[in-house]
Amino acid sequence: MGNQIDRLTHHRYDEVPLSDPSYPDSENGSACVDSDTNTASSLDVRQLHNEEEEEVVGVSSETRAHVEASSPARAYDYEEHVLREELHFAAYYAGECIFRNASSSSAAASAPSSFLTPARLLEASVAGDLLEFTAPGGGGGGSSCTHWAVSTGDGRAVYVHHGEVRSDPVAVLSAGRRGRVVSDWYRFKAQSAETVVRRALDQVLLQQQQQQQEAVMVNGGGGGDEDEGRQQAHGASWRNSECFAAWCRYGKRQFKSGLELRIGKTPYLLKTHLGDGVATTQSFQCLEDLIVERWRLERIGRSALLLDSGFAQTCCGL
Repeated sequence: MGNQIDRLTHHRYDEVPLSDPSYPDSENGSACVDSDTNTASSLDVRQLHNEEEEEVVGVSSETRAHVEASSPARAYDYEEHVLREELHFAAYYAGECIFRNASSSSAAASAPSSFLTPARLLEASVAGDLLEFTAPGGGGGGSSCTHWAVSTGDGRAVYVHHGEVRSDPVAVLSAGRRGRVVSDWYRFKAQSAETVVRRALDQVLLQQQQQQQEAVMVNGGGGGDEDEGRQQAHGASWRNSECFAAWCRYGKRQFKSGLELRIGKTPYLLKTHLGDGVATTQSFQCLEDLIVERWRLERIGRSALLLDSGFAQTCCGL
């Protein structure tokens, strides 16, 4: 993954743009491109859907009924299990910390109260906040499977699910599960709430327009040239819901798939803390690879990783 060299170039890191030119940069406030250019980069997120992303939303009616019927004690037990299995991560770019999940920075953040019901989550969040919802762990009994969304401040949130950009009420998105605000996990400078919300809603609109165009072309029997032009209009996408939500909030192009150049070096480091002074460090060429690996480790969970002899051999005492 991160240690593979896909392509060599002669670019230096100080020559590689890290902000998305389609929106104001969080550091220099550059202007937006015109609407035609932005529309031309309509995103086919279905092509790059992460198959490992958890079914946190769009659950069946049977699953939803089961969640709603769960007792408070059962919910608390699950949250306790999640926090017990939760890994503590810190990510670095060129030696500078760019990510630290809340539980790795303070014991208080690991309290079960950090998980809120949808109603309380709405009270605790504001427009532009990043929200994380958890679902029971994936294979191997891991801590949790996660899903990120962008709060739009009106009781709704925008998120990527099964390759589609959606806007739904938080109560629907959560499917009865609790969530938490994770806006401070990334150390990048956040853009204004107005910009974050507009960027998220723009993607909903762009996808609706793209779907309408595709429907017209299918019904009208569009020619091959038109199909080719539509395919060329598809731009980069996001690997998972976290990449989409973080891109909306920070405007950094490295959250988009394929837009961060791989130049044969590994400037990104992911430190995974397993507790008792034990941690492992992995290096990556791009932020996308780091995020995918972090999600994989989250699905496995702390206990399973400690029992994995192969993973344990890469660990070192702190």
